[in-house]
Formats: sequence, C-alpha cells, structure tokens
Amino acid sequence: MLLREWAVGSRLSRPVRHPEHYSPLPIPYSLAPAGRDPYILSMMIADFPQFAAACAILFSVVIRWLRAGASWDAVEEGRATAQTLRDLTGILPYDRLQEVFGAPRLQDGIFNVTRHEVLRQRTAPAYLIGDRWLDGGSALIAIAALLPIWPIWGTRWWLDILITLASLYQVAGWVAIMQMMKRR
Repeated sequence: MLLREWAVGSRLSRPVRHPEHYSPLPIPYSLAPAGRDPYILSMMIADFPQFAAACAILFSVVIRWLRAGASWDAVEEGRATAQTLRDLTGILPYDRLQEVFGAPRLQDGIFNVTRHEVLRQRTAPAYLIGDRWLDGGSALIAIAALLPIWPIWGTRWWLDILITLASLYQVAGWVAIMQMMKRR
C-alpha cells in the first residue's frame, strides 16, 4: 500500500511502502513515517477481530472466576447446597449427589463436604463450567494477544490458533452452563 508522507528533513513528498506483515527485521529510517521511530512500526496492537476475541475471553474468564469463587467459598464455609455442588461437580441428578456426598442436613439442605471431596468428584462438564487453571490459561492467551509486541516475534499464526482454542473452551463452558440451567 502506498501512502504519501513527508520525508524526514525534506519538503518533498514521496511514496513510502508499508509492509503488510510486520517484519522482525529493523526498518531503515528512510522507510519510517515522519515522526516515528522504525521499531515502533512492528509494535502495533492486534487486529480488531483478535482484539475483540481477546476482550471477550477476558470478560468471560472474569465472570466465571467470580461464579466459581463464590461456589468454592460456599464449600469452604460449610454452606454447600445442591446447586453449589452441581456447579462444581457437574453432577445434575439430586439422587446422584446424595449417593456421592451423603444426605444433606434436614433444616437447611446443606451438604457437609470438604473441598477435597468435591475435587475428587468433578466431571468433564464441571471443568467446562469453570476451572481456575483452564480459565487462567485462557486469560493468559488473551493478555498475550493484547500486548503490542506480538508481531515482533512472528507469532501471529500460532497466537490465532491459541485464541481460537481459548474461545472454543469459553463457548463450550457457557453452553454447558446453559444446558445445566435447562435441566434444573
């Protein structure tokens, strides 16, 4: 793409060719736009679709961390209800919850469980609904995509793959939550 820009130290305009793919190689000062250092050209923010996906992933991760954190706090404080255990284990039938964790208290329906017991009984839907390590990995990928230095490394193709995988994990988690809500 040709742009008309003023040459540094000259009053004549000349066409400057900008690379479509940013190169990790230094760009000579003669090709740099006026007023910008050549190394700044390679440090641009992500494209809009990548930026939007990264922001959506971060938003989803924050919501899921808040939801899972409240559920884990309920288990640690000794106020785990059937709803809380369904979210954390992915076990939907109430009868199955009673088989695994025993009967709840009659007064308030609270299950007497520990964090370790809940972790042992987690199923695949529970990992989709929220796992701090998987969500943390998704957040890390999204933050890496938002950093302005990723074109320097020539990493665009594998970063796109990682963002796609993180997005698929987040979407699968929300689908699992919606399916769980329908079955209640």
